[in-house]
Amino acid sequence: MENNLEFQLGGSWQFSKKIYAALLVGREGDANKAELSAEYTLSKNRVLEVLSRLACEAHARQSVLTGTADVPEGDLLAGLTHVADDPAAVNPVKLIEFLSQRAGVLVPRGVGVYTFPHRMFQEYLSACWFTQQPDHPEGLAKLCREDPNRWREVALLAGAKAARGQAAAIWHLAEALCPSPAAEAEPGMPD
Repeated sequence: MENNLEFQLGGSWQFSKKIYAALLVGREGDANKAELSAEYTLSKNRVLEVLSRLACEAHARQSVLTGTADVPEGDLLAGLTHVADDPAAVNPVKLIEFLSQRAGVLVPRGVGVYTFPHRMFQEYLSACWFTQQPDHPEGLAKLCREDPNRWREVALLAGAKAARGQAAAIWHLAEALCPSPAAEAEPGMPD
């Protein structure tokens, strides 16, 4: 069973990493990545942090539990202004255009509204956000107990991501999700 769980978590995580890599590098491959770095002299990690935070916030406020959530352009502009060593050197409007039109990380949904290309990408970025928070895994576990349908996939991806860095991390998440032993089954009831 443990190998099956590891396969499920690892499989989802590897799939999500491939989505992220393909989308951030974009359709033109390494040339696109070089252009992003050269044009904006920014940190890929800071871009990921901003997109992760915005994905998590959008995921939390999404009214329906299917499809992708809206990300207001104003939130993108505010966040992406600070991804470079020199904020004055970044034009967040052009960066959003790059992330949307060249890299495919964002999809315009309407005037002043963007979304992610797929819900799995939104959930993956949310998982990235949670694993970097000081209250991880307890914060995510609390959300899972309050709204399991919304946060289930995020928790699985966060567990797989955390387990990649440290073997005990998956057990910390499991303990946070299930803080007390399961109740004894009644006689005659299946386990």
